[in-house]
Amino acid sequence: MTAETVTPVNVLVNDSAQKITVRLETALGSGVIINRRGDTYTVLTSHHLIAPLQTVTLTTPDGQQHQSVLRSRLGELDLGLLEFTSKNNYDTALVADATAVPTGATVYTAGYPEPSQSNPQERRYFLHPGKKRPDQEGEYNLQLAGQARPGLTGGPILNEWGIVIGIYGAADLLDMYQQGISLERIPNLQTIATVVTWPNPTLVNTLTGHSFWVNSVAFSPDGKTLASGSDDNTIKLWDVATGKSIATLTGHSEWVYAVTIPRQKYRIDSGTYEV
Repeated sequence: MTAETVTPVNVLVNDSAQKITVRLETALGSGVIINRRGDTYTVLTSHHLIAPLQTVTLTTPDGQQHQSVLRSRLGELDLGLLEFTSKNNYDTALVADATAVPTGATVYTAGYPEPSQSNPQERRYFLHPGKKRPDQEGEYNLQLAGQARPGLTGGPILNEWGIVIGIYGAADLLDMYQQGISLERIPNLQTIATVVTWPNPTLVNTLTGHSFWVNSVAFSPDGKTLASGSDDNTIKLWDVATGKSIATLTGHSEWVYAVTIPRQKYRIDSGTYEV
């Protein structure tokens, strides 16, 4: 494990990426959940992974398997949309323009690579760091320095804030770099995904109040409230506009390692190490 894989920003990217990345079982690849309408979810992946009229089995982050179908191909790009239905609550990706990410910046590829000598039994979730190279002409315009891993095809490429900027599609095994398609090339992207207009945000507030490490954060569906779970065994609620703490929830006897705010009102889900 390198020093880069344990940096705080990597932990945040890993947490958000794992919640939106799916494993394609029928085709050896990955995908990312980008939309939800009612009980119908949309997954973006590489089009070449899916045969015409093929039913694709995919596994969501909670380990549930779903049958999905190809809804459409996105123009002439090697990108396709899958749909599946579920009453479970899954996160959807935030997406942004890859051109705002400078050359040399740290980016991440997420997905489920093929089993290897160190992991021969199953395809487990994996987050792979790399560096953004200069953009190239052609379909796979997004270039990333770093070793490729089979099985990551169709998975998300994320910036250092955990925002999806592209889809991994191919690898140059000779020069050892990865290739992807940047999402701003998708026509009418805002109609199928939540587009962030500030892909390289600046710090606007610092929230203080926890007495130990913060492991997880989650926004309410309306974006007005932030929940944070900490190793101080508490959950705090924050007013996003002011940055002020509005409530502290106690009751856990161990670290709070995960929080989420479902679409239902007046509810917060949390996970701890309590037995």
